[in-house]
Amino acid sequence: MFEIGNFAARNVAVPKSGKVTVTTEGARTFVFEGLRTVGVRSGNNANNSNLSARYLNANNSAGNTNSYYCGSAKVEQNCMMRPSPVPGSGRHTRPAVNNGGRRQGLAEMPFPCQLLKLDFEVMNITKEQVLAAMGNAAKGHSNKEEVGRMMANSDAYADMVVVSIASGEYRNHLRYRKLTKQNSNGKVRKIDSPLLFTFVLQHLFLVLAKPLYDCHDNMNALNCKPGCGITASDSTKSVIRRLKHLMYDRRDLGWCVIIDQRKCYEHIRPKVFRNEMRKLTTDRELVEFGIDVGFVDGRLPIGTPTSPLMHHIVMLEFDHWSKQVAPFSLRYADDCFFATRTKEEANELKWRVQNFWWYELQVRAKASAIRVQPLDKEVSLCGYVVHRNPDKGVASHNKGYTTLRQNIRSRASRCRNNESWASYYGLLRHADGYYLMQKIEERMKLRQLTEKIRINRSMDAPNINPRDLAGKQFTIYDYEIRTDAKGTPN
Repeated sequence: MFEIGNFAARNVAVPKSGKVTVTTEGARTFVFEGLRTVGVRSGNNANNSNLSARYLNANNSAGNTNSYYCGSAKVEQNCMMRPSPVPGSGRHTRPAVNNGGRRQGLAEMPFPCQLLKLDFEVMNITKEQVLAAMGNAAKGHSNKEEVGRMMANSDAYADMVVVSIASGEYRNHLRYRKLTKQNSNGKVRKIDSPLLFTFVLQHLFLVLAKPLYDCHDNMNALNCKPGCGITASDSTKSVIRRLKHLMYDRRDLGWCVIIDQRKCYEHIRPKVFRNEMRKLTTDRELVEFGIDVGFVDGRLPIGTPTSPLMHHIVMLEFDHWSKQVAPFSLRYADDCFFATRTKEEANELKWRVQNFWWYELQVRAKASAIRVQPLDKEVSLCGYVVHRNPDKGVASHNKGYTTLRQNIRSRASRCRNNESWASYYGLLRHADGYYLMQKIEERMKLRQLTEKIRINRSMDAPNINPRDLAGKQFTIYDYEIRTDAKGTPN
């Protein structure tokens, strides 16, 4: 007996000619067409009920006209399907196979999938893309036992992933661990950490969807992208470098708007993501697949690899709009920064941004975090405070300076381990904090010196009680008379 999702059939054999129709135990019918191909019809079919790559519809008559196929599974002639365990009976593991005389246990499967040879193409998914997603999911986790089993049997695991997507069975096996994390600033976050199978599906969505986003990306958003960040080495992809360029060189701009989204992940809804994703692709199955693996209880979770990209996709139209309405704009996650020429333009832009978010994306701005201020006043963004010297020109020296926020400087001064020292040291490289950087550097050197070098005092003279010197003659080469706070000798 074999299974594809919830469908089961007994001992299927494909003859050399003609077509075989197999009625399953669930009153479903699979049509085996051609010499070595199992045809699974879906999509634009005369029978429009339950037709999509998400729900296999195999109960159509052989004469039904189909405009495309969801996929095909190649099977050998007279190929016997392997027996599969009963779902829900504990650990579902494919039986060990003989591999050149040695037995090798296959990777643990979240549900049974026993097709011997697979060649599926579902939502333009190839096995190579699934293997690439598995490799991305394994990065940084190779020491885990379940990841090792998956990579040791990557072909079988990839086959299982493809069939699970074709049958829609993967929805029943999306699992997360609920975690709570408190940041150094005291903010508590609820984390949804995906289990391995869910993690692989999320990376598969990244493999499929990221090229669609990249070809429309205008680099207004600088978070969670390769080469981008607050202190990226590329000046065009660095938040602090672009902000310094604005404050030091763009003297034609005098006002700014700093606006923050309120719970940017939690308030993103599947309906909004679906609308924005359909502007990038006509593949509705890919859109629904992203919603299935990317949303938890109708919201974008914190702690999954898909959430940053899905938030970027939702904000993509806003990013293009931002470049059109303001002479300078950038976005880092939910923090948005705009620069304008006049105060009136800044106040107008503040309301336009809020209206765009609410009416187009159904998200709100954090009212307490909205600021409209002149650029001659210090600007605080992403942990840095950038100051502009208003009396300087573009070609002048000392056009401004950059410092860290007070709370970050305080945490840096209290740091007690070298790993954190290195992080703060990297932040200070882009700020004008020479004395704090020097202090950190000296403490790091002193800590390394005292940990690795033991001071040997065997050549030092022993301490002598002054009373033991009574009646003895000795020579004093140097002395010091110590006093109290009032100057009286001790």
